[in-house]
Amino acid sequence: MFADDLAIVADSAKELQRAIDDLFTYCVKNGLKINVSKTKCMIFHRGRLPQCSFKLNDVELEIVNSFTYLGFKFSTQLSFSAHLNNVTVKANSRCGILMSRLPLRNLPLELVLQVFRCYVLPIFTYGHQLYVNECSKNSLRAADATFTKYLKRYLGIPYHANNSITHYLTSTVPLTTTLNTLRMTGLNAFTMPPEMHG
Repeated sequence: MFADDLAIVADSAKELQRAIDDLFTYCVKNGLKINVSKTKCMIFHRGRLPQCSFKLNDVELEIVNSFTYLGFKFSTQLSFSAHLNNVTVKANSRCGILMSRLPLRNLPLELVLQVFRCYVLPIFTYGHQLYVNECSKNSLRAADATFTKYLKRYLGIPYHANNSITHYLTSTVPLTTTLNTLRMTGLNAFTMPPEMHG
């Protein structure tokens, strides 16, 4: 549960239908209404989609292939390529706004990098532990291109210039390398309650 959003996770169709029925009973008892048009079911699977249907108060719920929940775009195969593509579009837009509104080309490189880390990197780091290892190579390359294009625009060199030389000149690494480094440090920072040890 998060604010007015609720996600029910189940291991089987029967278990999910039981949970939906229980939720409906609870809502009726407590005077709450569920917006059936916004209620969706998603079946995570490999291969062919299993045949099943779900009902909420005798109304059949729509089964979807992708769903955005708390800013994450989930797919039935748990690939986050589409999610990363959406994030990359937002980040490219943010870079364009920064370049048009700030005199970045007149600033020292370190300050330009700090602007990126402050205004663009958080778009990628939100939940990156969840998605960064579950993306296609193409979507990861597109994310890397966001940072290299930002650097090339600052340096005043063409977009087709060599990425390795760009990173060498700016003493930087590809964006996905940074995300993987942050992912490892972020995962190591998680602590579990004592009850879950073992």
